[in-house]
Amino acid sequence: MRSELVVIGAGPAGACAAAVAARAGRDVLLVDRGTRPGTHLPESWHGGCAKLLAAIGVADPFAACRDRTRVRLGDRTGVLLEIELRARRGGTGVRLDRVSFDEMLLANALAQGARHLPGHGVRSVDLAGRPSLVVHGADGEITVTADYLVDAGGKSALVGTAAGLVTESPVALDPRVIVFSHHRPAGADPLTEQGSMTVLRVRGGYLFVIPVAADRVSVGAVVAARRAGGADPAAVLAEAIAEVPEVAALVGAATRLLPPIVGRNHTYRCTRFAGENFAIAGDAAAFADPFFCTGIDFAVRTGIEAGRAAAHTLAGQDPVAVADRYGAAVDAALTDLTAGALPRLTSGASAALLAAVVDPHLPSVLPLAALLTHAGGGAVTEPRAAGLVAAGRSAFADIPA
Repeated sequence: MRSELVVIGAGPAGACAAAVAARAGRDVLLVDRGTRPGTHLPESWHGGCAKLLAAIGVADPFAACRDRTRVRLGDRTGVLLEIELRARRGGTGVRLDRVSFDEMLLANALAQGARHLPGHGVRSVDLAGRPSLVVHGADGEITVTADYLVDAGGKSALVGTAAGLVTESPVALDPRVIVFSHHRPAGADPLTEQGSMTVLRVRGGYLFVIPVAADRVSVGAVVAARRAGGADPAAVLAEAIAEVPEVAALVGAATRLLPPIVGRNHTYRCTRFAGENFAIAGDAAAFADPFFCTGIDFAVRTGIEAGRAAAHTLAGQDPVAVADRYGAAVDAALTDLTAGALPRLTSGASAALLAAVVDPHLPSVLPLAALLTHAGGGAVTEPRAAGLVAAGRSAFADIPA
């Protein structure tokens, strides 16, 4: 199978890259290992890239935003507090439904003329000469060749890893680890109500239960790294679940769909984001602290720029100059999104409100102030913000048994 441009991954970065290149008249193939619909946790999104999305054909970028969500907080004895969060009049919504959002961006890419090869994971990548991929699906392996390749395949960072470009920070994001799995509930349960999320404190951390689809729920534990130690992830998750009878009953009757997975707790970036025949976008290019850099905005911005880089190279522009411009655009996106996060989040906020969103493991719409050590009242200035974030995260490591 051959295409002028092959894009790995049909998430926001990949879909945007495909849409831009297809709009420019290029032959585009999206190779996507996932099944539809996806199974993402909900996220917070402030609409930073909405105008960019509208410019590439997305009719209503806010269509996947939800104006309310129900959050339950509690401990091993059960739910103690239930809060319904609603968007302000004219606001963008309190959370982003990633399943709907990704489907909307993929539909736009296909409407622009991109082709889609779903259900195919990438086994290997060869960038020598014309890029080629060995992909596997239900019908076995096939080789896909291209004149240009965009890696938007997420944290697996296929191209960056293959080219030796990935550098990882030795410092963990915070002193906790996350272990999660997905389950299909056996029947109706208050914990699996759509549009809700439940956070329950356990020894050394908390459990979360978040519906991600009509028949799928994500159950995970975020606990102090020293508690997890070198223990098997399945044992860490099972121990935390056993502390809360309601969650234990839910999981015990459900069908497990994924093995326990340990979430990434380190940042990384590629030392180079493009070459003469490839570009790397979204999480494949860099994974920054989710609190300080909005992943959706970074994915969309770099995806659009990657689509442009591909189109320009395929149209005969100097590939070295195109690669340099793309690298500068990715660096600018990282700088802009990181520098803009603290003023946006601290303006008019109180320290307690800031402490409520310092958790990189869950959507920032969660009012985790009930679980975190409050930093005290009063306005939060930008110089204090980073320290408050660090203090809030560290509090989890010291929660008594």
